[in-house]
Amino acid sequence: MKFFSVIIALGFLMFSTAYADILHLKCSQDSERIIGNKEFKTYWLPQKKIFYKFDLSNKKLIESGIGKYKSPQNSALQYWKDTTNKNELLRGLMSGSNNNKYKIFAFTIIKTPKKKYSHETISLNTTKNLFEEFKNLENKTYSDLEKEVNLKDEWIFEASSLVKGKCKVLK
Repeated sequence: MKFFSVIIALGFLMFSTAYADILHLKCSQDSERIIGNKEFKTYWLPQKKIFYKFDLSNKKLIESGIGKYKSPQNSALQYWKDTTNKNELLRGLMSGSNNNKYKIFAFTIIKTPKKKYSHETISLNTTKNLFEEFKNLENKTYSDLEKEVNLKDEWIFEASSLVKGKCKVLK
């Protein structure tokens, strides 16, 4: 009977740790900079809700969405700690295309030492070739995009939009 109890206890431990590495965030759109503008528009009330679901043990984004629309993802994540301010950063990519407009979304999730989350998502209009190159995001990272596109370039800055906001952890 003791042996059976030990097996059940170990099973519960394994079951709980299997789900402990999933991070599900609901983020607000508190401010944005639209294509062609240099200034941010800050909203008094948050706009759209953006969802991210991460498998931290496998370093993958597994789901994302805006509002009630969510879609499965399978993109690689990069993780590191910023030694200057002790923030933890997650960076990754999402691709999307609608109405023959090719877009790549590059996001950064920031976790402060006080366990407060925020996000920044850049929306880049791309060529069909760059979009096709980054279509399989399982093998591409934020750093790979930075090798192809200088995100600090003024032209790229003006040809992209950026959304910022706070995030809450969903259970």
